[in-house]
Amino acid sequence: MLTSDQIVERRSGIGATDISAILGINPYKTALKVYKEKIDTTSAEDLAGKQEEYTKEQLRRMRFGSFAEDYILDVWNEEHAHEEVKAVKDDRLFRHPNYKYIISHIDASVCGAPLLLEFKSVDSLYFRDKSAWDENLNIIPVNYLVQCAHERLVYSLDTGNDIESVLLVACVGSSGNIVEFRYDKNGALESKILEACHKFWRNVENRIEPECMTYEDAIDKFWDTCPEAIVATHEHQEMLQCAKKLQEEIKRLEQEQDKIKAKIGEIMGHNEVLVSTDGKPLVTWKKQKSSRFDIGLVKSKMPDMYHKFIKETESRVMRIK
Repeated sequence: MLTSDQIVERRSGIGATDISAILGINPYKTALKVYKEKIDTTSAEDLAGKQEEYTKEQLRRMRFGSFAEDYILDVWNEEHAHEEVKAVKDDRLFRHPNYKYIISHIDASVCGAPLLLEFKSVDSLYFRDKSAWDENLNIIPVNYLVQCAHERLVYSLDTGNDIESVLLVACVGSSGNIVEFRYDKNGALESKILEACHKFWRNVENRIEPECMTYEDAIDKFWDTCPEAIVATHEHQEMLQCAKKLQEEIKRLEQEQDKIKAKIGEIMGHNEVLVSTDGKPLVTWKKQKSSRFDIGLVKSKMPDMYHKFIKETESRVMRIK
């Protein structure tokens, strides 16, 4: 879990976890979100106050991430003890010697070998996705690949120790097993990373917001509205037609999915589980109970109480006609 001071420190440059978002290949974060973080002026003291507002679940998730890193480090050292190498955690911040806004942290360096280690806790279901992970072919998700490249580049330039490779060490699911993947120095990729960093940081300095990559980005960037209409160009109308076709296709696929689920329901009948010939669960179909707050009942029986605690929310909704 990052301290408030570490969060402020990371605003001073583009880190290894930022670069995939800047390149548009991070499934969880966009360039606009990174930009907002870099221009944030909240003090360390105020950030410390905000951290106290984390939910118990969020705090536990952060603690687990820290524990998982320590576990992976210990297991890696155990498995490589015969090689006379030892991985040690390194919490330092590294900077590009010529471009101070290009920064990086690492999880661990290896004494006795020109290696860095990057630790990941990976959901077992996600790990089965062979388009993202393949131990035999040394394939890892592209956002992790560029993170490793960024770390190798900045660490090597800062320390003067030209590290050859970064090992991504993944702990898969709850099994406790660790799997290694290797990133070797790639000059072409690292040059593209540098180029992207230069362009992005110029925009940060000049307060030029990145283009929207998601609908959520668009809402965030253009939350304030004005009632005036603008005229759609021919290109805009073509885009709208494309959006309509996608909506129709989504609806068709949802209907097709519903029909298939109905057929599966006929196959399973009153049974809760459908298994393969070797006993592996393929489908579960079980009853679930949930408790919901009956707002309508409270509104009718206790209107004063209802109005006292009602919270109004606002959203910006896009409807394509």
